[in-house]
Amino acid sequence: MKNLVVRDFTFIFLIFAVYFGVSLIVANLAGDMTEAWAQPSLVALAVPLLCAIVWYAIGEWIMRPSTSKASWYTLWILFLLVILGTAIAILILDPEPDLTLVYFIGGAGAYYLATMLFSPFHGKFLFWPSTHIRIGW
Repeated sequence: MKNLVVRDFTFIFLIFAVYFGVSLIVANLAGDMTEAWAQPSLVALAVPLLCAIVWYAIGEWIMRPSTSKASWYTLWILFLLVILGTAIAILILDPEPDLTLVYFIGGAGAYYLATMLFSPFHGKFLFWPSTHIRIGW
């Protein structure tokens, strides 16, 4: 079981490394590679990453196998709202139209991919299309 946790955390970090790389490329194309870009983008990266890690930790070590699907979905949506709320707060504090989609779609998308592909064992098949993708994992 420990090997699966290490593997899943490694791939979760890899998904967010790709997200951060894409946000760097978009910021570079937008001509916004300044210190003013660095802090909001790090927050926009850190919050979804933290939510994915906490999701995994709660699912692996706190939630029981008998936990209802509604509890899993509620927790997942709560973390998604935190991610979207962070993106909205960053947009209000530092309105940069070129990076808006990166914060909203990138953060929520990376969180979705990380939780769909690398959820803990008991939450493994909650999200579409994980039932088709994760058959042999």
